[in-house]
Amino acid sequence: MFDTIVSPATALYPSAIGIVRISGSKTKDILTKITRKQNFSPRFAHLVRVYDEDGTQLDESIAIFYPEPSSYTGEDMAEIFLHGNPVIINHVVSLCIKNGARMAQEGEFTKRAFLNGKLSLEKAESVLSIVNSSTLAGVKASFKVLKGEFSRVIEDIRTGIIDVLSDIEASVDFPEDVDPDIPKEKIENNIRYNLEKVEKIYSSWKGAKVMLDGAVCVVIGKPNAGKSSLFNILVGESRAIISPFPGTTRDYIDARIDIGGVLIKLIDTAGVRETPDPIEKEGIKRAIELAKKSDIILCVFDSSSEFDQDDKKSVEVSFLSDAQLIIFVVNKSDKGDVLKYREILENIIQSSDVKHKEIEIVNTSCIEGKDINKVREIMKNFVMRGENTDFFALSSRQIGIILSVIENLRSSLEFISNSDYIGSVLKLREALTSLDDIIGQGSSQKVIDDIFKKFCIGK
Repeated sequence: MFDTIVSPATALYPSAIGIVRISGSKTKDILTKITRKQNFSPRFAHLVRVYDEDGTQLDESIAIFYPEPSSYTGEDMAEIFLHGNPVIINHVVSLCIKNGARMAQEGEFTKRAFLNGKLSLEKAESVLSIVNSSTLAGVKASFKVLKGEFSRVIEDIRTGIIDVLSDIEASVDFPEDVDPDIPKEKIENNIRYNLEKVEKIYSSWKGAKVMLDGAVCVVIGKPNAGKSSLFNILVGESRAIISPFPGTTRDYIDARIDIGGVLIKLIDTAGVRETPDPIEKEGIKRAIELAKKSDIILCVFDSSSEFDQDDKKSVEVSFLSDAQLIIFVVNKSDKGDVLKYREILENIIQSSDVKHKEIEIVNTSCIEGKDINKVREIMKNFVMRGENTDFFALSSRQIGIILSVIENLRSSLEFISNSDYIGSVLKLREALTSLDDIIGQGSSQKVIDDIFKKFCIGK
């Protein structure tokens, strides 16, 4: 915390502008040494020249100095806007290090902002979410947390739990002084009211999760159904090997695709079938494991062949997965009997308990490129269906804590319904402790370090 740190704040790719960020007590001295400029007006864009060690001019740039405590980190801080050549940026960083700074660790600028009281922990995490969000709606949901809307909701729930605790503890410790108009039913209702608030946070996040992280879409089906062809068309380039021989794909291939502003991780997998080949068996095992954890499944069928046991296995894997959207892609419509396949699949859907999943059937021809856009549109609509949902962008750590609060409030409600006031109080206190952890009160150093390790170095 007492070191002055430096790092590139932009990606090291050739670009119009590259930014170097400095923070710490030596910031102004370092800025003066590399620019030969003595006076910097706070938060003013200064046109400066950056000089190498031998005095030759290296670049002409804009430098902004932010004096503490009115800076992002709460310390003296500066940003130098250079031409975006990685050679220049790296050399300026090395000049700063030679003049008294050290290379920043992952997320250290934002970590210092947290430790210096500029950001609460949940706001610091929202910065990472803003950077990593896969959709514009996810960015907006992350910014709501950064603005403090989430902390206000948490504080409201926290106050509600404290009020309930006060009523219960008073009735236990001072029964003769307690208002007799506070029956057990009222306490139960107050706990339930706060429980519903927390459950609403979780359910709205869960419904919109793919808007934050992007959806994982796994392509499965028996060999030669056209999985790799569909994968290549969706990716827009030939990534997967296409062959008339079964078992060509023995491991999975993945790529990120952009469908109308929605990012989807697409994974092509080994064909599902019975095989004696141990390598292919391992590929099929991995395909099934990936499918189980997916958000979307593209289950591809060859309509020019008979519906067989391998097709049934692919359907079974789709139904047993976590995927909320299953698209049955009846491929090779240019030469197959798609109507027969649709009828078979519709009968399977009707006889199966899959009401909790969204299932679509699309006829395609990868050879002719027919109705591939329909597949794209269905996937995009699935991801964007939470666009108008009022939700917060939360980290996995925060969601884990939210689930813990829900569990404790449910237990508290159960205890109070059985007139176990002490048990209810203990669970309410655990819920309060968890809520404090969300905003960083009482969080251990390890938890804090683990959070900021996920950030890029310049953030």
